[in-house]
Amino acid sequence: MQSLFADTLNWMDDRLYWLEKLIPQPTKIRIEGAVAYRYPEKTPQIALVLRLARIVSGLRASTYLWSAGLLQEQAAICRMVNEFQDDVTFLTLAQLEEEQPPLLHRFLEAFFAEENSAKNFRSGVRVKGHDTPNRKNILNYISQHPASGGDPFTGSNASLALSFAISGYVHGSAEHIVEMFDPAKRRLVTNVWPENPFCPAHERDLRNYFYRGVLAFGFAGVALNDDSTKSSVLDFRKLYEDSEGNPVGL
Repeated sequence: MQSLFADTLNWMDDRLYWLEKLIPQPTKIRIEGAVAYRYPEKTPQIALVLRLARIVSGLRASTYLWSAGLLQEQAAICRMVNEFQDDVTFLTLAQLEEEQPPLLHRFLEAFFAEENSAKNFRSGVRVKGHDTPNRKNILNYISQHPASGGDPFTGSNASLALSFAISGYVHGSAEHIVEMFDPAKRRLVTNVWPENPFCPAHERDLRNYFYRGVLAFGFAGVALNDDSTKSSVLDFRKLYEDSEGNPVGL
């Protein structure tokens, strides 16, 4: 399975580099005297490519953590990757609508907004977060979209189930942390632990996230009208669907 993961990451890197050529390059600006890079527009296509970048880096980090037996951190990153994959689906479906929905405009405004919390704090202004859409709103949009097909409740409920199933790794619930307990050593292991007995189960979970990552590139191919990406996705999708196990199981 690890060789399949490595091949997939190499393919994703190539595809991401290709898709970056289809959007404007970020430009150099100065913010509070420091050099920074920002994209000149706030488009769904740019947001989508940036989300893909985090999907690839997140999957790569997950494989490193998995191989070291640091499964709490691996699963926490997979939770982020899961949300990024949902965002790619949302951005694709929303930008293809004849009239872009308000939820998309709200998402893009929050996504591209500058982080001013430290500046506001220094100025004595009330610190506020961005007006980011609620995760449930994004999942509901996806599940209710005609392209999703099927029952909206089932689709939304399945996404929430997947998200909540691994949320304990992010928030540190007791039932998840206790997986760090090594009965042979009679202690919680905080160092690398390649022999962690939960590694096989987490490898199967990783396979699901890699599969969904492949599908995310398929959505990107549709959103950016790139036939080469859409075509190559089919090959990798088949590799996962023909390999052992259910590629989209919880």
